[in-house]
Amino acid sequence: MELIYEEVNNKVVLKLGFYKGRRFYLADGIRYPLGQLLLDFINLDYTQITAITNKTLSFEIPANVGQYMKIVKTLKAHCLLLKNMHPYLSSPDFGMFLKNLKQSDKNFDSTNLEGDVSPAANAQLKVFIRNKIHRIRNLELDYKFFNEVIDFCFCDEKFKDLAPIQRFYIHAKRNFFDHPDIALHYNLKYNDYSVSNSTGEPNFAEIVEQAGNENFNIHEVCNGEAETFLYYEFIKLLSTNARISRCKSCKKYFIIAGRSDTVYCGDCKNVGPGNTYRKKVNEDPIMKLHQRAYKRQHQRVSRKKITNEDFNKWGIKAELMRKRVQDGDISFDKYKAWIEK
Repeated sequence: MELIYEEVNNKVVLKLGFYKGRRFYLADGIRYPLGQLLLDFINLDYTQITAITNKTLSFEIPANVGQYMKIVKTLKAHCLLLKNMHPYLSSPDFGMFLKNLKQSDKNFDSTNLEGDVSPAANAQLKVFIRNKIHRIRNLELDYKFFNEVIDFCFCDEKFKDLAPIQRFYIHAKRNFFDHPDIALHYNLKYNDYSVSNSTGEPNFAEIVEQAGNENFNIHEVCNGEAETFLYYEFIKLLSTNARISRCKSCKKYFIIAGRSDTVYCGDCKNVGPGNTYRKKVNEDPIMKLHQRAYKRQHQRVSRKKITNEDFNKWGIKAELMRKRVQDGDISFDKYKAWIEK
């Protein structure tokens, strides 16, 4: 796979790889806004991915060609399902697996369903499954790490006055021994950030000052696997001071394109406020009674049992009664008896 950063429009171009024969090719690239691939990945429900890999682990050694081809067909479906979840979960080596199968067992006949499966063919299947499981499990570690670090560097209110790159240096200092491979990936040395005050706590002011002088030298073209692309895009988000928030409704991360106080992602901006209000009503017995009575009175207007003027007078009185019960001037039971009459 290959990832190319286009500074002029702040986008990345992802080129997925595939095998044709024994040669590896890169498909035409697809453009994504910077950060979308990373955020889409950490917004996944990884329990669904784990469920798919657990099904893969449950495969038993096939007794004949028919069972073998059934497993291959299921594996192909699993690979397609994972690819549809996210391009980083694609399996470009599946085509090579089938190619190697034919190379390793010249007598393999997929049409002879009752035929025996050679040890070489079984070995190829085991290697592919083992590599696939290993890769998905490694990605799960990245999934957990980037959920943590994105929240800390972009969303944590405790450090809201610091730039994302400054927060990252604090995070690297705090978690050096938990994630030494991450620190080494960015050439972060523990001694560089071992300054501390008299209490032994990290001196964040000095760390922040060092962070401000840092200049990430990162190439515009990145080759490798999904893990590398996740790091690459994360560093680009840091260096461009991207604004990221977590949706108040669906809890997914998203890049803020407009106002800095945006709390809903693009999918939830029209329904999020309504969901928040309904949740507030359902959790507050006073609000719940008020909302139920409001709907009841509104229906009476529609049926011409009361006038709009009567409805408006009731609304003013209801607001006053709600405020009184919320302030503790009257009991909840007294409020309930009045609002339900």
